[in-house]
Parts: sequence; C-alpha cells; structure tokens
Amino acid sequence: MRLRGLASGLVWLAGTGPAGAGGEAWLASELDRLNLEGRRAPEAAAAAFVDRAVDLPGFAELCFGDYLEDSLAELEGYMTRSDFRAYVEAHRGRLLESLRQRLVDDLGARLAAGLPTLEAASSDFDGAAGRAEITVPGGGPIRCHLRRTEEGWRLRDLRLQDRRLSRMYRRRFEDVLDRRDSPAVLEARLAGREYIVLEDFSFSEPGDLPMGWGWRDRDDDAEKPYRVRRHGRDAFVEARVSDSSILILSLAQWNPRRFPILTWCWRADRLPEGGDERFGATNDSAAGVYVFYSLTWLGAPRHVKYVWSTTLPLDTVGRRNRIFRPWYIVAESGAENLGRWTFEAVDLERDHGRTYGGDPKDRTVGLGLLTDANNTGTRAEACYGELRAWTREAWEQGRVVDHCGGLRGPPALTGSTSREVTP
Repeated sequence: MRLRGLASGLVWLAGTGPAGAGGEAWLASELDRLNLEGRRAPEAAAAAFVDRAVDLPGFAELCFGDYLEDSLAELEGYMTRSDFRAYVEAHRGRLLESLRQRLVDDLGARLAAGLPTLEAASSDFDGAAGRAEITVPGGGPIRCHLRRTEEGWRLRDLRLQDRRLSRMYRRRFEDVLDRRDSPAVLEARLAGREYIVLEDFSFSEPGDLPMGWGWRDRDDDAEKPYRVRRHGRDAFVEARVSDSSILILSLAQWNPRRFPILTWCWRADRLPEGGDERFGATNDSAAGVYVFYSLTWLGAPRHVKYVWSTTLPLDTVGRRNRIFRPWYIVAESGAENLGRWTFEAVDLERDHGRTYGGDPKDRTVGLGLLTDANNTGTRAEACYGELRAWTREAWEQGRVVDHCGGLRGPPALTGSTSREVTP
C-alpha cells in the first residue's frame, strides 16, 4: 500500500468509536499530505508537517525531561518566583524552536531521499490518546503515539522497531543533559551550530536589568547601573556609573575545550580618568567581561577579566597582589575606538594557560560584566552586546564572524570597527 492510500487503510482499521476513528483519520490524512507535498518540496513539506502534526512540547518533555529546570536551578534562589518562571519559559521557547528545526531538518533529509512504501498494520485509540502502527516492507514496524491536544490530534512520539524517537534524540544530546550545561549549549547542538549564543539579552525588556543576571550579596542595596536597550532587532546592556563598582553575574556553563573562542561586542563611551588596572587606587575599567573558569577547593573563583583599559597597552596581562583577585587581560585600550562598537575574540584555552597555567576544566561556571569608576572617583560608560563561544575549527578555518553589525547601523549608532584579537 503506497502512503497515499494509507488514509483509507487506517480508517478501515478503526474500531473504537468516533474519537478513535477521528484520530486515525487525522493521522492518515497528514501522512497522505506529507507524501504529496514532500515530493515537490521536501524541506517546506517537513516544516509544514512538524508545525501541523507534532506535539512539540510533549515531544520535548519526553526528550529532555526536567533538564531545563535542573540546569537553571541555581538561579532560583537569586530571583523572585515569577521572574524565575519567566526566565525558564523564555529558555523553553527558544529550546522548542531549536528542537523544531532539528525535526524539520531530519525529516526534510528523509523526504529528499524518498519515502519507502508504508502499509497500515493496526491501531488502538481511546478518547485522549492512541497508537497506530505502520509497517515498512523489509523493515520493522513504526508505531505512532498520538495525543489529543487543544488544537486536535498530534504526534507525540514514534517507536522505530524497539526504540522511541524521543530516546534516540535524548541519546544524541545525553552529554549536555547529564552535565546540565546551560540551555544555550543544547540549543546550539540541536541547531548544529559551531557556536553557542551565551547571551544576547533578548529575553529582557528595554529599561530593565538583564534577565538571569544577579550580583554579589554585598551589592543587594546598591543601585544597579545596568539597563537593557534595543537597537533594531539587537539588544544590549548599557552601563553608566559614577564612583561605583557593581559586578553583575550570570551562570554560563559550557565546555571551553570544545568551544574555546569567546567573542563579544562592546562599546566604551567614557573612560574612567586615570584608570590603571595594575593598582588598587586606579583599578577602574570602562568595560570588563569576566570568565569564571572554575572554583578552587576553597570555593574561590579562577577567573579572568578582559578589560577596555584607559591607559594599559593591548594584551597586557596582570594581576593585582591581593587574594582571590582575577587576572586581567587588556582586550581594548584608550580612546581610539571610543564610541564605536568593537568586536573582540579571545582564546580561553590560551589565556587560562598564561594566567593560571595548564588547561581549563571542561565546564565553566559563569560570566560577569563590570563597568566601574569607584577607585578613581570619576565616571565610566560602556555597552555590552552578544557573547558567543566558538569551536577552534571555526576559528582556524575563518568561519568566526563579526556579529556586531546590527548594533552599528543607523540611525541611532554610527561608525564601525572590527578588530579581532588573534588567539
């Protein structure tokens, strides 16, 4: 029986009343339509079928379980309950979109290769769920698991021979799930990208503090000088400080050995006068991006701060002689690019080696942003855009791109610069 004839075969097998027959007829119709459209335009047909026929939230739950809540659990104590729920749901939406694209790509590739002949075998439906089995001549049966949703019948899972499709997907991404790496890592893996979007500030409303970012306990009562702004489709964080030093922090857990090239966009608008990171009395930077590699057995962070320095030369590496202070590396210096969005790229493996020595651990702890002017008693202003982590292969083969272009366009921002820091 060709797939086009599957509709009548499944309806003929109905034996559980109107609700069951409706589910069988729906599935048969969808498969029939998929076969017809898939011959003409496999990719478009796959996208339309996934959108119409798949219970994407239900399938994601089977694939990933409580991964999302578990991976973000450490934030729950630092956010209000409503903010935490909103943050989880924002990540869920992005994760579902990545999973949808993965299904579309996989199904599109299968359609492009040609569908085999399918034959109806059996079905079992009740009012809210059902199973319909189809067979591939020369192969094992495919069991379709369906569920009735508010939108109607939807596919929730498939069983191919003795393995569920959801389990196959889970196995494909099991390393990320078991390690509870950041959702951004799973999104990148689902999308098959060679970079992770660690933060793009898109979850936050303009004028708000960036969602998912916190601060040290000692700064609970201090004014936080960081606000999300938008320029067209791009979001960024603006910091304007006077005689203050507030570090904001975010969980960001990925493997810096697999994705060792960190890139970001930033713009310094005002340098703290006399800033010099070598000394406590002048230790102010227009902009600073922290990478928290790991924690010592005492709980102290191993962290490197990439700074836009007022006075120190590019690529200066140093550390103030005080306990638990971060190493700093000058990624940008002086007023040459003041007021311009600048693209930075650094090699985390190399920089860990020339600060703490040796290779970093295979899972980072987080990121931080700091614009400060408290030691010099002056003012500092800067903005921070999207942060990404890339594979070394992408870097060495020239596929790491300057992703700051949207922030440079008219009418609000003008000027451009793109200087890459060679690892």
